[in-house]
Amino acid sequence: FVRPQRVTYSIDMLGPSQFRLGKEVFVREDLQLENARGFKLECSHFYNKKFVTTNLGDLSQLSTKQLKVICNDHSIDIRGCVEKTDVINLIRSKLGPDKQSAVDCAPCIVYLHGNCGCRVDSLDALELCLLYGFSLFSVDLSGSGLSEGEYISLGHYEQEDVRCILEYLKESSLVSSIVLWGRSMGAATSLLYSSQNPGDISAIILDSPFSDLYTLSGEVAQQMKLGIPQWIISSGFSLVMQMIRRSVRQRANFDLYAVAPIEHVQDCNIPGIFIHGESDDFVSPKHSLSLYEKYGDNRKEILLVKGDHNSPRPVEAYNYISLFIHRYVLTEKLREHHPEPLRVFGCSSTTKDLDCFYCKQLKGVDHSSQWPYNVVFGVGKDSIKLLTPFTEVSSQNITGVSYGDEILTMLGDYSFL
Repeated sequence: FVRPQRVTYSIDMLGPSQFRLGKEVFVREDLQLENARGFKLECSHFYNKKFVTTNLGDLSQLSTKQLKVICNDHSIDIRGCVEKTDVINLIRSKLGPDKQSAVDCAPCIVYLHGNCGCRVDSLDALELCLLYGFSLFSVDLSGSGLSEGEYISLGHYEQEDVRCILEYLKESSLVSSIVLWGRSMGAATSLLYSSQNPGDISAIILDSPFSDLYTLSGEVAQQMKLGIPQWIISSGFSLVMQMIRRSVRQRANFDLYAVAPIEHVQDCNIPGIFIHGESDDFVSPKHSLSLYEKYGDNRKEILLVKGDHNSPRPVEAYNYISLFIHRYVLTEKLREHHPEPLRVFGCSSTTKDLDCFYCKQLKGVDHSSQWPYNVVFGVGKDSIKLLTPFTEVSSQNITGVSYGDEILTMLGDYSFL
């Protein structure tokens, strides 16, 4: 439970530090934060290049990288600067005290990965967030990825990681409201934090949350086929369960059974959406259904989709999340730019002649030279098109390819008519 296989990855898998999406230019800022336990968290913040600062009075709050963005935009040579204050003084001397260097700040979605995940997983949500005018903040939670910490705690200590992140974002001049988007452990963390910190979060997106670790650990133990009857595993006196609980307390210093989102979900008073794979045999869909029933806010939605616990989410999931964001999260200003929810593909000329679509996640390989790494193949009568979800800006024909049942198998199981 507390020491699953740790993901290792290259920073290159996060993509370029500056990239274009449609007509806009975006940047990725990598940074370290220190949580309450003294562990360093490896983080990345993706945002529109124009969201740097609203005025020069905010410069002292910006990072060195953000200051360099301003300098590059205004052709300011900083090669002679030694300290951060030197850069700030140079910018002010070149631009003047009242120079406007960017537009207003934007809402931010904080992505929290699962127990075997890392911040690379946030790329699945990147394009949707950026196209809506949000920024995206991703993190290797403590004990995961490249961050410090020996163990995970499935939401117990990860809540403090979220607190650390929110303190940083609130001090930033880049962020207005904050949304949590969590998967598995990250979803449980989102529920625990938002229920106990009203006012910090404006909405939550929950993919495959568990109701409580007591129930989940019993289900996992049963799946291990240890030959122990279900009624024994379900009791609080099961020897196996007590051994697991004692081991977790000794190794990771928290009570496994105290991690129970189901006991706090009624205190959530913000919009929430639940997504769960129909074939999830690790955290069964009944966990999301139980949480949904007890969720404290009437602005709640739930969707069961094809796939298991770790499956790439199909197009319909992102369309549903997009509708949720449009309904509950968008500000009036952003709604002016997006009077209708963003949809994958829609009815454009690029896709109208294609028979069906196949969603294929190719993490770490940018086949379309555009974000994200969710590449979708559209299969027509005479061609296969390689598409980028939402924007379709990089669609291209793959010519000279013969295909039949074998190509359908290669492209995966996620087909949408």
